[in-house]
Amino acid sequence: MDTDVSSFLAIISSSEDDWREWLPLPAEIYKEYDGLLPRACRLTTIDGEEYEATMGLKNGQVSLLEGWENFMDLESIEYGFHLEFYRHSLFDFEIEIMDENGCEREPIGSFTLDMKRTHVERARLFIPMQFWRDHIEGDYADTSVAYLFIGKRKYELEVVEGHGKKLLQRGEARSFMDDNEIVENCSYKFCLVPGELIRFKVYALVLVD
Repeated sequence: MDTDVSSFLAIISSSEDDWREWLPLPAEIYKEYDGLLPRACRLTTIDGEEYEATMGLKNGQVSLLEGWENFMDLESIEYGFHLEFYRHSLFDFEIEIMDENGCEREPIGSFTLDMKRTHVERARLFIPMQFWRDHIEGDYADTSVAYLFIGKRKYELEVVEGHGKKLLQRGEARSFMDDNEIVENCSYKFCLVPGELIRFKVYALVLVD
């Protein structure tokens, strides 16, 4: 990249309704895209969710066009939110989503799982039923699949009901266990993040005496 602009901040202003459909980028980087547009670019959230949008010209401005509205909708971006863009290359952006106070967007709710031998051997997790009723039931159109994000990795698991519980299994459940070296007696926190899909940020818990 030719400039020192490796990151920039976009604030979704309530007076700019068009920003749901397209987003102009800083003028300082325009010259880097001379003769290269339109072109597809990758948008990756800090959670690891990936989107594609077309970068092109609108009203003489280098902007994110087709695909941007899909990003806004699926990530439940509201007016007043702050989006910090980190440029990894000309067409590869990582985006941190912050609320109207400039703080990292908080998850809806969370629960902790203490890994048992059966969890590890069967690659099967569960969502506590009280959590399901409070935070998921009736709020999602598709409750047959859930996505787990741990670090930069993303896993798709099936949601099934068994023994009076909501189970996370099949799909990429075994890869989730093996890739992250999950073993018996360790604990993980599952944080539900906003959006139209069931998605959890997953964190290993370290006990400090």
